[in-house]
This record gives sequence, structure tokens and C-alpha cells, in this order.
Amino acid sequence: MPTQLVQQEEQLLEAVKAGREDKVRALLSSGCRLEAVDADGRTALHWACHYGHLAILCLLLSHTPAAFTPPPDSQPCPSCALSLRLNNDAKEKQSVRNLKGEFKTPEHGGGSLNSEGDAETLDNDDGLGGSGEKSLVHKNHHVQARKGPCTCVSRLTAHEVNRRDTKGHTPLHVACNYRRDDVAAFLVTLPSCDINAADKAGNTPLHRAIHADLHTLACLLCDAGADVTATNSQLRTPLHEAIRSGNHDVIRTLIARGCDVNAVTSSMAATTPFLTAIFYHRISSRSLQCGQALDTTLRLLIEAGCRLSEGDYQWTPLSATIDIDRSFIASLLLFNGCRVQRAYSDERKHSHNLNQLLPSSYSRSLLVEAFSRCESHVVKLLVLCGYQPTPEEVEQCSRRIPSFSPLFYRISTSERAATRAKTQLLHWLGQRASSTCTLMELSRTAVRTALNHAAGDTSILKRVPHLPLPSAMRHYVGLSDFTEILML
Repeated sequence: MPTQLVQQEEQLLEAVKAGREDKVRALLSSGCRLEAVDADGRTALHWACHYGHLAILCLLLSHTPAAFTPPPDSQPCPSCALSLRLNNDAKEKQSVRNLKGEFKTPEHGGGSLNSEGDAETLDNDDGLGGSGEKSLVHKNHHVQARKGPCTCVSRLTAHEVNRRDTKGHTPLHVACNYRRDDVAAFLVTLPSCDINAADKAGNTPLHRAIHADLHTLACLLCDAGADVTATNSQLRTPLHEAIRSGNHDVIRTLIARGCDVNAVTSSMAATTPFLTAIFYHRISSRSLQCGQALDTTLRLLIEAGCRLSEGDYQWTPLSATIDIDRSFIASLLLFNGCRVQRAYSDERKHSHNLNQLLPSSYSRSLLVEAFSRCESHVVKLLVLCGYQPTPEEVEQCSRRIPSFSPLFYRISTSERAATRAKTQLLHWLGQRASSTCTLMELSRTAVRTALNHAAGDTSILKRVPHLPLPSAMRHYVGLSDFTEILML
């Protein structure tokens, strides 16, 4: 490669980085190639997206090499084919006239060629004047201008706009990574831009846009047809990224576009979107706003049809929500028909087939944890959904009620009320532990379990009204007494 050409390519990359549009225009006019890459495999388009130089990006994409020819494995578009044939005919006839001394200047009605070699006007005796193919080529170019760039040039643009660097990033990836939403939005509108291109880590532009919390761009990508079920090398979907950022608008958009709300990450973590939201809540500040945002996210997933009992090696959705004291979501899971396990384990075997669990050497009582961390209605729902308390568990619950002096109760009225509520709940649990379940309660548990299996471990609320039972029995099976508590 000539040294001067190499220097021009290096100057082009530096001019793009510096945002010098005049320098870029001069280099392109002098014949500098767009294919120039640096040590990281980045082209001028990559760097224009990196620094957010939208004007330079448009200049680069609109540049067409003077000696451009279509790829050998494809045919030129009809407009280019006709133009090429007319130009070749015009050049051949011009050469013949020059040899014969018959060439006439344009002033005298002869033929001429413009700077790009296109036929402008030809003598009528050439058979191409006034009408016929001359008017056809002008018409074709006019139609092509309305439709966009020539399809032959679009092949070149598609090759450059989708070129990857050493990390597999396209210019669209780069624009998303560096939060250049205006540049990324422009690239998305290009028909030749591959909006589902995956880098070496498997991330698509939608992954990166959501990770960068570019809400508008993420919605634009979804509207443009981005794959909302795409997975990266860790099997994380765009929904996992949206849950990490906590953007409810993006989550709603992905759900509306048909994303998989039950997608499981790689086998090392095996985390569903539901448990992903809880994980990021654990490592956050756990403020009141974070808790309310988590409740909104988890409720969206439940309403979208996520599996209510599928967990990872350690947690199920119910045990995880109880552990972080999210009483509303724990109640919502029970109300919607999640499966009730007697204990949750620190050593879980995960199965993609609806969370089949194996016993472990160490486990904690789900009832005792709910009694210690959550509100009273969670414990009641847990028992009414089929959990049978034991005297040992009631004894453990009694140890979780704090004991304070009468003086402290006089100072703190709220603590006195909470202790009274816990004492009443403990008395109710003692009665449940000392008696057996009634036939109606056993029937309710059996019906709700069957509905859970029929619904594929999703919400049973839509199936309860269709049960062939009297209205009072349907209300009993659906636990309608708790509807007001859950604000459903």
C-alpha cells in the first residue's frame, strides 16, 4: 500500500476523532478510503459514533468512491445498469466523432458529458435524444432519489455501517455504549443497519442501549424490529438488563413486544428475571423508593405470566420476597397460586422443569421467616394456601416476639401495637397447629394446586372464575377475602 495512502487514512481517523468536518471532507475528496482501520479494528464510522459527531457520520455515509463498482456476486440496480450502458454508448460515439472530426460543442447542439460521466444531451441523430432512453434514465434517477440512495451504493454503506471492530462492535454498538443516543437513533433509521448484530459477548444494540439506560433509544429499537428475546453469552436477555436498570417503561415495552419473562441465565447463576430484580435490590440501598420500584417490577412480571415457583440454587420467588420483607409481593405470589414449600434451602438443585427441589442438610422454616419479617396477612395466606404449621414452628415463632419493659411500651405505642398483633397471630398459629385441616381447606388446596399445574405455574386468577362450582365456592378457592388487602 502506498505510503501517501496510509498517511491519508491515518489523517482521516484523527480528523474524525477531532471533529474536523472540513478536514474529513477534503480527505474524502482526495480519494481517501473509508475502509481504513486502526489497531482496534475501528473505522472512521466507529470513531464518529464514539465522539457523537453526527454531521461527520452523515458525511462519511454519503460519500461514494469515484470508481465504485458493485460487488462481483451481485448485479447493479436497474438505474445504475441503464446509466452505465448509456454512458458507455455516449463515450464510444464521442470517440468516433473525435476521430472523424465531427464532434460539436454543446453550444452548437452537440453532446457533452458532465463531471460524473452521465449523458446530459445528445444529438437527435444518435437515437438517444428528446425521448426514449434519455428520458427514461432521468426518470429512473428521479424515482431513485425519492426512494433513497442507489441500491448499489447501499451495499457499500451496509458493509461500512455494519463493520465490526476487534470486540465485534458495530458503529451502532459504539453509539449505545457511549450514550450517543442521537447518533444511534440516526443509525437505526438506516435500512442497511443491522439492529440485531451481536458482538463477541453476544450483546445486541438493544442490550447495550438498555444497559446505558437509553429509554427512548431502546423503545426506538423495539419499534424498528429489534429481537427482544436475544440472549448474550451469559443467556441474559434485554429484559434482564431492563430489570437491572429498573426502568419500568422499558420493561413494559419489552413485555408488550413479547419478551420471555421466564428466561434463565447461564447455568452458573440460573437466574430468572424475577430473581434478578431481587438480587439487584439486595445490593442496592434498599430505600423506600427502591422497595416501591421493586414491587412495581415484580408485579409487572407476575401479570405478564412469569412462573411463580421457579427458583435458582438457593431461592424461590416466595422465599426470596419473604427474606427481603416484601410483604405485598409475597402475598401477591400466594394469592396468584404459587406452590408452597415447607422449607427453603441453602443448597438447591435447579431444574428448568418448574423448580423440582431436592432435600438438603440445612433448611429454615418458611413460616418462621414470614412470621419474623413480614406482615401478619402473609402468614395467614401461607397457612390458608396449604402450609400446615407444626408445634415446633409455633415455638420458634414465640421466640421471635421481642420482650420490652412496660416503660418502653409507654414510650413507643407502635411497638406495643406490633407486639399485640404478633401475639394474636401466634395464638392463631397455635390453634392451627393443634388441629387438623378441614375437608373444605384440603379441597381448596387441591384445587389451587391443580390450577397451578394447568396454568404452567403462572397466575391462576383467570381460571378460578371458570371453575364449575357455585359462586361462594369460587370465592373461597380464590381467597377473595384478601382482595381488599392486595388492592386488586
